[in-house]
Amino acid sequence: MSTVTARTLYFKNMQCLSVTAKTFCFCILGMMVSGTIIWMFDGTTYLRQHKFVGVIKNSNDSITTTDGIIIPQHSIHILEERMRNLTSTTSKWFVYLVQTPQCLPPSLLTNDFVGNETLCHCDVIVLSYQNECNSSLFYHIEYLHLKHRTTWTQGRNLLWLQAKRRRKQYIYYIFMDDDIELRYNNKIPFKRDEAMSPLRAFEKFLLNYEPVVGVVNFLNHVNYRFIMIKRHKLCKETRILLPVYVSMTNFDALFNAFHYEAIDSILPYNTKYDKLSWWHSQRYIITKVEILFRGQAVMFTPVYYTNKLHRPYPRNNGTVSQVWTSIVEEIEKKLPIQYREMKLVKEFKSHPFYFLSNSQTICLNLPAHFPIVPFQHFSWKIF
Repeated sequence: MSTVTARTLYFKNMQCLSVTAKTFCFCILGMMVSGTIIWMFDGTTYLRQHKFVGVIKNSNDSITTTDGIIIPQHSIHILEERMRNLTSTTSKWFVYLVQTPQCLPPSLLTNDFVGNETLCHCDVIVLSYQNECNSSLFYHIEYLHLKHRTTWTQGRNLLWLQAKRRRKQYIYYIFMDDDIELRYNNKIPFKRDEAMSPLRAFEKFLLNYEPVVGVVNFLNHVNYRFIMIKRHKLCKETRILLPVYVSMTNFDALFNAFHYEAIDSILPYNTKYDKLSWWHSQRYIITKVEILFRGQAVMFTPVYYTNKLHRPYPRNNGTVSQVWTSIVEEIEKKLPIQYREMKLVKEFKSHPFYFLSNSQTICLNLPAHFPIVPFQHFSWKIF
């Protein structure tokens, strides 16, 4: 077995372990990621991570975990390509996409946030929706300004399209609101570098784990206590504290990181319901992620966020159940025919809130660097 040393991301000794006949790349970023370690010997893969304990048996077209999750061989090739991209010479891994009245607030321009492009390995694109920002202090920050007003949803779509026009290979497209504050949750057992800011820890999580959508805890909405109670109920979870990584079905829009391999399958945001409520566009994202990439929207629980500002915008929730059913139906029509009659789609469409409240997605413990392939969960035998 050969060992190839790759470019260091955040840590030293980042390695990609390969086998001659069949290659399965796995990055060890200075430590084992959440107890995950993958080795391959003569076609037999051993994977150890929480519930995923045991031998993965190879067949001609897939490998199957002992928990019944089937990973097609073409997904393994996609994973290998992704690891090559991750270890390439890309100078910027993240692009932050923000909307603000004029210029970014000072709180976001610190070294701990996105003020130092060397520390964040990032570019920043800002939509100034009221007044033009003429600041030129930060070369990695681009300001856009439109003469006409946009909704929050339209603004996010414009930012995403502007990022795509750059034709840069960012690994994550990170949307965040301009009033965000990130902090560590001391109630989650997590060994951290005291000198590392919460945002740097989140970025590290993104590269270590590679979720389709990366989020953090929202103290005012779906907080860690609520999630723990839900896991006790649905997953027969006995631990008192949350694990570091939790698969999510419902997540707030304020701070979302989308993996480059999945973002084109998820976005654009749906602007159809903006006159009713700007919350509906996030419900569209939540629905699409659950149907296409179940279990791969992952919360990094050691970090939580709050937001200080509560600006006025449409938030009529009077017909939310009907609207959400319409959202599922709209997505269903665009699905490949073989997935339209799946149980998950039918249950989601019939009772969206009940489905999300009782979905066992939250019980999944998918390993790091899991293949990003739409609809693969429909072949799993664990639900």
